Amino acid sequence: SYAAPQVTGAMALLAEAFPTLEPAELRNRLLASADNSFFVHTNELVFDGGFAHGYNSEFGHGLMDLRAALLPIGTMSTLSADGVPFVAGEASVVAGGASGDALIRGLSDINVLSTDQMKGDYMVSASSFAASATARNPMVLEAARTKYANLEEERNAARIGSGSTLDGYSAGDVASFASLGQSSLMESYGGSQFGIATDNNTRFAMLLSGGSEGTVGIEASRVASIGESTLKFDVSTVRSSGSVLGIRSFGSSDAIDSISTEMGLALSVPLDDQSAFGLSGRYGTAWASGAGLIQSFDRMDFSSFGASYSRSDVFRTGDNLTLLVERPMKIVDGSAHVEVASGRTTLSQLEYSTHEIGLRPSTNQFDVGFDFRTPLTDSTELHLGVRQSFNAGHVSGEQSTTGLLRFRWEF
Repeated sequence: SYAAPQVTGAMALLAEAFPTLEPAELRNRLLASADNSFFVHTNELVFDGGFAHGYNSEFGHGLMDLRAALLPIGTMSTLSADGVPFVAGEASVVAGGASGDALIRGLSDINVLSTDQMKGDYMVSASSFAASATARNPMVLEAARTKYANLEEERNAARIGSGSTLDGYSAGDVASFASLGQSSLMESYGGSQFGIATDNNTRFAMLLSGGSEGTVGIEASRVASIGESTLKFDVSTVRSSGSVLGIRSFGSSDAIDSISTEMGLALSVPLDDQSAFGLSGRYGTAWASGAGLIQSFDRMDFSSFGASYSRSDVFRTGDNLTLLVERPMKIVDGSAHVEVASGRTTLSQLEYSTHEIGLRPSTNQFDVGFDFRTPLTDSTELHLGVRQSFNAGHVSGEQSTTGLLRFRWEF
């Protein structure tokens, strides 16, 4: 039969492509990859790796397809150094936020020895085990804030030259500085915040986050007057079990444990009775343990900064317009160490190699936008905001636009 030399030649090619497989395993690859699309299956054979292939008594498993036998069959997976399996196409590492696309780009340069369901070895990009995540939108954070005592105090806080502007936290600490988008360390982690003001100029806040990722944090801040200008200083510490600066690892019994500390300064300088200029900056450091494919992290330094111009009574008495430009939180120094399977020994045991990946994005995200609040009645207010992000997520060429519309009615 002419089929005999065809199958023999196919087995020889498979033996060359997969030198670690036994003859019976090579035969199984031919069966599992055969073209069975042209007949009705009356039964199926489930191979050791869990891959199933249908057949019947007339056509068997179908027509031999050597190309399919040489390509991956079923899902691809790799083993970590401690024996944990990770499946290609499933997010074992999620990156983004302050690291931008740095981790994904670094992983794309690393090849990982992966095995299909029929025991065939292939080298695939480590980025096959990773995915990108979007950072928390600062305008959504602003919309969710509930720090203000009442509508009248919030309006006084936002109004330049009102006598209560920047006069402590009871009048609204965030709106006062016209830095409505720049997220602090605690805000970037989400969760519920609880604050207490010890006096008119000092405030403490606590962060609690439940669910699978336990996060706790504490922040202390103080407002001080410098002539006609006002300075706000804050310091915070966050401990997270599950992530660090937007980087997460899944599929392992271990989780990324991190401790991050940040300091922030914001300065507001009145220009006249109705306008003010603001500058703000934040700098912090994070330490984290490795988990899953990430063996370890070096110390990570991160920062953010912004500038704003705010003016009251632009269109009508009591309104406030803020123009702002910001660079959101970004890792400026730090790296991760990834340990992956890179080959096999002569005894078919997996060999592992460690790679260092820099976590500093290659570009900067910059946001420009405006925030406008205007009273409609004594008890209602309209709040509008738009933000345009360039190199969104610290990824070159990406852009995003966010809008905010909020109506507030106090009764």
